[in-house]
Amino acid sequence: MSEYAALAALAFSDDGGHLRQQVLADAIPLQQSSLSRLVSRLERAGLTERFHCPNDRRGVYTQITDRGREVVFAARATYLDVVDRALAGAAGDPELIPLTEHLRGTPSDDQT
Repeated sequence: MSEYAALAALAFSDDGGHLRQQVLADAIPLQQSSLSRLVSRLERAGLTERFHCPNDRRGVYTQITDRGREVVFAARATYLDVVDRALAGAAGDPELIPLTEHLRGTPSDDQT
């Protein structure tokens, strides 16, 4: 799940597929040390690459590769299906109905 979340955050970023590592950590969210290990695994698999910020050599960016884009887009349908099934199951719990409707973008009766 963390791998998918990281690749999706990169693939759908507004910055051409790369993010500073701290921004990526906040998006997932993971602790910095866990993110470093995750990014290393993704890099070894050829799904991401790291580079230093040209304006601040202390800043490290993670960039999704073309192979990483292929993987995240192939996994997206499965991810969305799992989320949809989880929301459908949660919609049977009266306490969770407002949350599931919010996540799906459908108004509940008291919002119409």
